[in-house]
Amino acid sequence: MKHPRKLRTLFDPDYLGHRPVVRKYSGYPYPFIVRWIEHNADERFDDIEWSAFSDVLELENHIYFGSYAQIAGPITLRIAGEKPITLDRAKSPKYLPVFVDRDALEICKCTADGVLFVERLPPSHVEQLLLSKEWKKLNWIFLSGGCLPRAPLRRMLSRLSEEYRLPVYALTDNDTWGYFALSMLNRGALAPHEQCPLLAVKKVRWLGIKSMQIKDSDLLRPWKGNWEKRLKFLKAYSCFRNPRWKREFINFERQHAKAELTPILNKLGADRFVAECIAAKIKAKDWLIV
Repeated sequence: MKHPRKLRTLFDPDYLGHRPVVRKYSGYPYPFIVRWIEHNADERFDDIEWSAFSDVLELENHIYFGSYAQIAGPITLRIAGEKPITLDRAKSPKYLPVFVDRDALEICKCTADGVLFVERLPPSHVEQLLLSKEWKKLNWIFLSGGCLPRAPLRRMLSRLSEEYRLPVYALTDNDTWGYFALSMLNRGALAPHEQCPLLAVKKVRWLGIKSMQIKDSDLLRPWKGNWEKRLKFLKAYSCFRNPRWKREFINFERQHAKAELTPILNKLGADRFVAECIAAKIKAKDWLIV
């Protein structure tokens, strides 16, 4: 299945100003949506984030896609019209609703000392992480979106940062998608040239996985040819222009490989992973600001 052109040029902020190319492809679960896009597409439609589009469909037409965002930790939430849910002792994270603003989702209680956004981990690994003794010592809220942080997750991070003054930390794979996910948190929008303050987090502390920190070659994955082009665009983002980020990108090119969270967690185990990849870096203030 061929991906739409937008997915292959998403990192390029200049491309999004051009007229979108919307293609049909077999196996799409909602063909009427594709037809609607083709009929109504104009020079601005390609800038619209899919998660925002799905939110409109859910609100107006009751077509539900889910938010894919998971949350766990010392926090009590209440969806409008339902009973409060305490997540402090949950063995696995709970899915956030699509609408997480104050009128739809109330934060009844929050005793956390921080928030951790994790780009992606398999469900079994998330449970290992949450049940580990080292994780419980941190007293943090865990948030993950499966890959790129969609609008509900970004809005929840923004709320916790603003309403409770909680520091926001991030763990991502050491690859171009990991960098791009961080830039989304910074600007609040999918499109590289746009800003959405409502969904943005002002100060994200990126803990890694950083380039050149993984010495075990068995934990590294091969370099892909299109990463050089992606890095060229990433370097132009305003959130990556300081010297420390420039050094990170140079190290990534020198490493010429990617490192993923899952294999590292497999090798270290949950307690050691939290101790070495999270707690030790917090103590040393070993992070990059996005």
